[in-house]
Amino acid sequence: MKNFVILERRLFMRNIVKGLMVTSLMASSVVYADNMYVSVGGGIGKIPTVTSTRDFPLLLKSPGIYATDINSIKLDFKNSKNFTGAVGYQFGDMRSEIAVSSIKANYKQFSQEGFYYFPSDCLSGKIAANSMFLNGYYDFDFSETLTPYLGVGVGFSKIKNTIYHSGLHNYVDDVFTALPVFKAEMNQTLPSYQLIAGTKINLTSQLSLTVDYRLFGTIKNMKALNSKLYNHSINIGLTFGF
Repeated sequence: MKNFVILERRLFMRNIVKGLMVTSLMASSVVYADNMYVSVGGGIGKIPTVTSTRDFPLLLKSPGIYATDINSIKLDFKNSKNFTGAVGYQFGDMRSEIAVSSIKANYKQFSQEGFYYFPSDCLSGKIAANSMFLNGYYDFDFSETLTPYLGVGVGFSKIKNTIYHSGLHNYVDDVFTALPVFKAEMNQTLPSYQLIAGTKINLTSQLSLTVDYRLFGTIKNMKALNSKLYNHSINIGLTFGF
């Protein structure tokens, strides 16, 4: 009789353990269900000041217009606008996705040395980086509502610098004649990366709100500025799982 009671207790404990294991697996499948998803998002960012020793914007020089080199130039940007979209797959606590992104910002101010003939306020322009990334994420099991994550992406970016110069004049027979606004574009495709840290707020079993910080960077220098391009941004998005 005593042995029967002991055996019954052991069977009861085994059933409890099995029940806890099944419950745990069910809970983890709710948090990390394997599924495809799409996401969209956007935000604002800031491109750090670029310091260049190249003769920018003299890379755009036309014969007889530019004659003096710029020793150095500092270029400040207005806040950038950022847009992202992705298609991915969740497997366990990890995700992988193919993503596209766009970063756009206007030039804010030129500070130059060695070329004072035309004032800096005659110069204006903008920069755009259109990218494609392969991103990978790790999701942390924090709670049913909040899921912090870390991510990294590698890919390529098409960088487009556009400059306008409104201070050009033609000099003939001691007479200065204003020339039309000069526009030039410099395009380049560069390898790039991004680092991501954020949190998913699970609104429903399929829909999540995301808030994250992203650091974008090019691996090589831009020819136009002889400098790498970086962008720090805060983005808000929506993720829908199928």
